[in-house]
Parts: sequence; structure tokens; C-alpha cells
Amino acid sequence: MKKILFINDNSLKGGSAQVTNDTKKCFDSKGWKSYTFFGSSFYKFSPKNYIFNYNAYKKLKIYLDEIEPDIIHIHNYDNLLSPLVLLALHMYKKKKKSCKIIMTVHDYHIISPSNSLSYYKGKEKKFFKTPPSLIKLLISKLDRRSYIHGVARLIQWYLYYSFFDLRKVIDIYLCPSEFIYNLLPLKNKKIVYNPTNNLISSDNIIKENSFITISFAGRLTKDKGIYDFLESIHKYGKHSKIKIILHIFGEGELKEKILSLEKKLKEKNVYIILHGFQKKEIVQKTLSKSHYILLPSLCYENAPLSLIEGVFYKCKIITMNYGGMKEIAEKTTNSILLNNLKHDEIINMITTINQQYKSEAVFYDNNQYEKYSSEYYYKKIKNILDELN
Repeated sequence: MKKILFINDNSLKGGSAQVTNDTKKCFDSKGWKSYTFFGSSFYKFSPKNYIFNYNAYKKLKIYLDEIEPDIIHIHNYDNLLSPLVLLALHMYKKKKKSCKIIMTVHDYHIISPSNSLSYYKGKEKKFFKTPPSLIKLLISKLDRRSYIHGVARLIQWYLYYSFFDLRKVIDIYLCPSEFIYNLLPLKNKKIVYNPTNNLISSDNIIKENSFITISFAGRLTKDKGIYDFLESIHKYGKHSKIKIILHIFGEGELKEKILSLEKKLKEKNVYIILHGFQKKEIVQKTLSKSHYILLPSLCYENAPLSLIEGVFYKCKIITMNYGGMKEIAEKTTNSILLNNLKHDEIINMITTINQQYKSEAVFYDNNQYEKYSSEYYYKKIKNILDELN
């Protein structure tokens, strides 16, 4: 029986955790013996561990010798485990030369010290248009807490990837989008879409058309853009002819600010419902009743699963005209792409959703549904592993 180890910083929170757990279930169903190594099971964030988590290195080194995996599938590790764990993988691979290591690229950490390609101007979060140079990084505040915290990001990245180049331990990078594939300046990469556990949209999904339903699922933070989106509707949006109900799933630092807009949005005939964190099944049930899935992220995003899952439930997409968001939206019918969150874009969006909300969303290419299935995902990875052997 083949053995596979999955590595990720978090076991529950975030898209990478969802993909890690879904991938484990997928490999389990195919008869593999699977193991996990989650940073959140042992550590909380600290500046020291961020740069040099020796305990994680030591713990992983012992665990690898104990379970002796044939395949190691890395997801995220830079926040809690630190890139020092790559050294443990390197040491193990020297002993077990047949071991193959693959990594799903969830963000931009592997190509930049700013893993979301962001920086701060005062308290406001801004975004680089392309991976920044070292000089641009040095003069930018990369962390909201202080310039020194941002320097820690630089030390970590240049120590492990420039000076030691520990990335060479990775055999193949799995890119969940064409966007990140084109951005990644490495040759050992393949496009492999992250799987969704949803079934292909069925004809028995019926939407309630007496009002417009929109769903958002994600962190209530600056980078996800949900507060800026709602504030723009309050500032620029005209009164919607048809009542709009916006379901918001998630928690975050902007929750109270979002709640402060509740009364003002009602004046535009927009009603928000904050659900907090909910089980996937509850989110999916709401998606099945929604006309739109929303992601107004201010950062580029890579391969946002929320948009893909929305389309599986015949939700049309409202998102930004850049990054991985644009890539997914352009594969589906009746998507609304926003260039920004300013006056004309918001006015046009409200007009459009009032006119087209009853129409359905599907992938232009019907084969795209299969490409996001667990079965297709497994076959792609299995083929890649076979090629490595």
C-alpha cells in the first residue's frame, strides 16, 4: 500500500485546509494510506517560529522516519511551520531517493516574500501589480503591524529560497489556475485544478425569484474586499428595484464595520445577513438558493473555490476583473466582472443584476465540471507521479 503525507499550516481554516482535507479523502478512497502534518496542531504564530521553527523541523524529521511516506504533498507551511521544514524533507529524500514531493501553489509565497502581493500605506492595504523587486520590498511596509515585521518576511524568504534555495526539494508544483501557472517563473509546474466535492448542477435546483439572493463566503478582512464592496453600494449604488439579500459567511476584523452599514444599505433595498463561520453543508444549501456568488477581492486570488462551488449550484459570478477570479468568471455564462468598486461600476452592476438575475450560470465548456471533480483531480496527480517515476 502506497503511503502519502499531506503538510499544511492549518487543519481547518482557509482554502488550503479545505483542499488538503479533500485531497486526503480522495486518496483514502483510492486505497492509499494517508497521513497529515498540520502546523496548527502544535504551534501558534510567533516571529521566531516564522523565521526558524526548529521544533517543527525536528518533529517532522522524526515523523518522516516513523511513517516513511512514498509521496509528500505540501500545501502551505510558511506561517506556522516555517520553510525550515523543507530541510527535513531534503534530509528524508536523501535517505529515500524514490520519494516524490509535490506542492499545490495556494498563494504567492513561493515567488515573493509578500505572499498576497500586498503592502501597507499607513493603515491601508495596497497591492503590487506584479511580484516586486527586492528594492521595492525594502522600501515597502509588508506587514500591518510594523516595518520590522515586514523585514521578517524578507529574512525568511531570502534565507530559505535565495541563499539556501530549499525549493529545489520540490519535484513538481501543482498550479490550480492558469493565472498562477503563468506567474510562476519555474519549469517544473503543471496545471491541476483544485477539486470541489459538489455534484454537477442538476435541474432540480430552483431559485426563489421574488428577490435577488447573493452569497459571499470568506474572511471578513480588507483583502477579501467585502467591506469595500458594501461601502461602495452605500456611497454610489442606486436603489435596487428588486430586493437584494446578501448572505455573508465568515468571520474577521471587519465584522463590526460591516454591521455598521446594515441600516444604510437597507435604504438601497439591500439587506445583509451575517452567518459567521458555518459548516460547508450549510453554505452549500444557501448557494443552491442564490442567484449570485460574490468575491470582490482586492488581491489577485489564485483559484477561489467559492466561485467554482457557486457555479456548480448555478450561481452567476460577481467578481473582480483580474487574477484567478477573472479566469474562472470568463469560463462561465452571465458573469459580472468589476474593474473597480467606484461609481460607474457599482451602478452598472446593480442595473445588470436587476435585469439578468433569473438567468442561469453554467460553464461554457461542459467538460469543465469534470475538471473540478475529485476523480479528475486524482487522475491528474496520479499521472504526474507516474511521470516522475
